Amino acid sequence: MRSLDRIAIVAAGLAACSVIGAPRAAGAQRRAPIESGRQLATHPLTLADVVERALRDDPNLHLGEQLADGALGAAISSHALYDMTVQTSVAHSRQNGLQLGAPPQPGSPSPIRTALSSTVISSVSAQKRLPWGGLTIAPQFSISGAGTPGIVAQSRATTALGVTVPLGRDRGGALASSSQAAAYAEADATVADLRQAASASALQAVYSYWAFIAAQQRLAVLNATEERARRNLSQARDLVAADERPAADLVQLRGSVASRIASRVSAEQSLLDAWRTLAARFGAGDVDITEIPRGGSDFPELPDSASLRSAPSASETRALIDAALGQRSDVAATTTRVRESEYVVRAANHLMRPVVDVVAQIGYSGLDQGSGLNPYLSPLYRNWSPLNATIQFVYEFSAVNSDASGRYRQATANLDAQRISRGVLERSITTGVVVALSDVRHTIASAQASRTSTLAAQQSVENELHMFRLGSATVIDVVLSEEGLTSALLAEIAGRQSYAGALARLQFELGTLVTGDRQAFVGNIAALTRAPAIIATP
Repeated sequence: MRSLDRIAIVAAGLAACSVIGAPRAAGAQRRAPIESGRQLATHPLTLADVVERALRDDPNLHLGEQLADGALGAAISSHALYDMTVQTSVAHSRQNGLQLGAPPQPGSPSPIRTALSSTVISSVSAQKRLPWGGLTIAPQFSISGAGTPGIVAQSRATTALGVTVPLGRDRGGALASSSQAAAYAEADATVADLRQAASASALQAVYSYWAFIAAQQRLAVLNATEERARRNLSQARDLVAADERPAADLVQLRGSVASRIASRVSAEQSLLDAWRTLAARFGAGDVDITEIPRGGSDFPELPDSASLRSAPSASETRALIDAALGQRSDVAATTTRVRESEYVVRAANHLMRPVVDVVAQIGYSGLDQGSGLNPYLSPLYRNWSPLNATIQFVYEFSAVNSDASGRYRQATANLDAQRISRGVLERSITTGVVVALSDVRHTIASAQASRTSTLAAQQSVENELHMFRLGSATVIDVVLSEEGLTSALLAEIAGRQSYAGALARLQFELGTLVTGDRQAFVGNIAALTRAPAIIATP
């Protein structure tokens, strides 16, 4: 039987009992659990609803998505190393120069004349780094045409293809490829961070939901307790008026009613606080946070004692730990960042090398004469010269190279730090799995003991009522027994809440609380409502 239903039945049954075992006039009407006039949400809020809303509406997850998109943008930006760049230019110039003309007569001064010259220069060049070998190719061509009065216009074309091969820094393209690989590794790591953030968000939402359910159940118990206290006081007044009980009994009963009222008011505030905390966990979404909904899910059912398995063996625990290390997103993020740091160290190591490049160029030139567009372009495809070839060795170094040395030291330190962080995380997960397994087993035992205590307290109340009717028990005995039952009911609720939280913590430690990726995260609700097979047989 669901714990909420059982608690309600126990509370209703005891509320119907009076101190003398017969129905009397009802006491003061029970107050509403929340502020007067407050309307609850129409539909009950289930655990699945809460986890779904947390994974959909949590602002922290939306922030994580933006960080993941930013890291992916940085990785895409790293492709700029391999983007082809093209540069074009067209220049047209007209120059008016002065020159001496032929003298009109021998011995006379030469006249000075103006001479207009026109030049058009067009050029196109490109550069492309290849993703393999570190090679860079640079094709280019240019055309120049010049015309001067009295001289036939000429056009010259030059074409060339250059290739740069790095032999020192960036040999084999390691510098560029390492930088790009590091950027993509960071993008993968931020996606893993987002998955881990989703798991953490779901865990906190589950905790808050169970706290909300516990607050509702505690309020139900305290409402029933207050109603019993009021009923007992009303019936005691009738007995005192009938001179069947002493008036001193009313003092204890009035104090009991006042204590129950204080407890119920505190529980109402606790329920309101629990709802506000829960609403904040999943970002409110389309839920009106001014109205407290009804809880639609009860705590997970406790497994039967017969179905409980013995404590897992060392090999079974080790298998669970290994599975957790393979499934946890934070381990994936840390491992990816270790790989990213290794790429950065590799790039920094190349920065410490001198620049040793071989630059080779091959091309041809052409020449044509005449005015117009066709003679201007024709040197590109006719009147070619034999091939021209150039080879050049470039050597560049820095005697100190402080920047590269500092970068290398920084990169190696960061790599060591990432490896240490991964080791610490793995040890934390190892102990977390062991503790979570033990916690589930202990909370089961504690909740079962609380259930037994509740049944005993219920029987104790019935016994005290029977003894009171026989005159062998006092009002104080009845009140104390009812207080014991209330405490037992509240302890049982706390035990069931602890068990539900322990199940969620175990799934979180194992990395199975949330599945999916980015905007398609799904909570593992089934695992939150039953003990795992390693704890109890299905």
